[in-house]
Amino acid sequence: MHRKEIAKIERKLTDRSLTLVPLKVYFKKNRVKVELALVKGKLKRDKRKDIQKREQEIEIRRALKNY
Repeated sequence: MHRKEIAKIERKLTDRSLTLVPLKVYFKKNRVKVELALVKGKLKRDKRKDIQKREQEIEIRRALKNY
């Protein structure tokens, strides 16, 4: 990456409170390449929905297991 690209990503990380996430890591000739993404974190309400969904799936499995 060039310095300008790195500076641009750094500004986005600090200003917009984004996170840098590695999507892929692979080798090409004698180098390691990483595919990166800028992402927003989950909001608290989103986390609650995921937890609720997970609990429902667990209950369904338990019910089917006892059947």
